[in-house]
Parts: sequence; structure tokens; C-alpha cells
Amino acid sequence: LGSPAEVLIDSEPDKSELGDLLTCVLAGDRVTEKELRIGTSSGAPSTLLVSGSPRLDSDGKVSGAILIGQDISARVAGERRIRAQADALVEVQEIERLRISRDLHDNVGQDLSAARIASETLFDGIDGNTNLLRERAAQLSQAIASSLQSIRDIAYDLRPQDFDRTGLVSSLARLCESFSRTHSLAVAFQS
Repeated sequence: LGSPAEVLIDSEPDKSELGDLLTCVLAGDRVTEKELRIGTSSGAPSTLLVSGSPRLDSDGKVSGAILIGQDISARVAGERRIRAQADALVEVQEIERLRISRDLHDNVGQDLSAARIASETLFDGIDGNTNLLRERAAQLSQAIASSLQSIRDIAYDLRPQDFDRTGLVSSLARLCESFSRTHSLAVAFQS
């Protein structure tokens, strides 16, 4: 890079790491794959993977050091992007779990609670009034039907039924159309 190594190192801790690396190599030890950050002439920091070996004279004494560095900046940046994407994925999963939990509690839970209460009170105060019994049975049936529809909606939101058959783009287009109808909002989908 045309500059002494200590000038290229970004920060004091990294300069210290370079000093420690050189001290080890000059003491006769080998160092393999130590990451060091350096500054470049463009000003953008780079990450080097440095290995070092002592250079021995004819008497077997350390007379210098040989350091080899490989620029791994692209790999490090890629690993950072992957970690950021993984973190974002975990966050999206948590949001989706929260949505499913809320949907189960707010929709299915309430419908099933209403159905339970309706079934427990089905015969209360009937005294031979079959019309009242039919009305209560219809309410119970409606609560169960509503609960089943909520479960179907949640399952569809998790994975549209036609996804495997028609693919991602068609499934997303259909999901946008359904959302638009359900919420009375204009949704534009472009792929």
C-alpha cells in the first residue's frame, strides 16, 4: 500500500494489536489469521486478515518478520449485511407472531368464548319455547362459523392456498386484491 503498516492502522486499539502481532512474531511465534482494520488512500477502512512468521538468520535467530495480509473487506461487509438481514428477519417474525397472537385472541378467542357462553345458556329460560331455542342455536352456530372463518383467514394470511400452484407474484397480486376489497383501500401491485 506504499505506507508503513502503523500509519495505515485506523485506531489505537488496532495499532496496539499490530504491535502485539509484531512482538509475537519477533519473539519467534507464528501468528495466523488475525483481523486488522486499516485505512486506505481512498479513506475507506479495509479489513486485513494477517498472518505472520519470524524470519530467521543463518544462526536460527529472529532477524525480522514476514507478514502477509489478505483484504477481506468484502467478506466482512457481506457478513455484516447477512447479520443485519438476519436481525431484520427475526424482527419481522416477531411482528408476525404478535399479529397472529392478536388475531387469535381478538377474533377466534372471542368467537369461541361467545360460543361457549351460548352453549352453556342454550336451555336457560326455554320452558318449551322452541323459537327461542332455535334463535340461540343459530347464534351458537354463527359464533362457531365466525371462529372457523377467522382461523381460515389467519391460515390464508400465513400462506395463501394457491402459492405452490401459481407462485409468489400471482399470490401477492391476489393478496393485494383481497386486502383492497376487505379494507376498501386502493392497492397498486407491480412486479
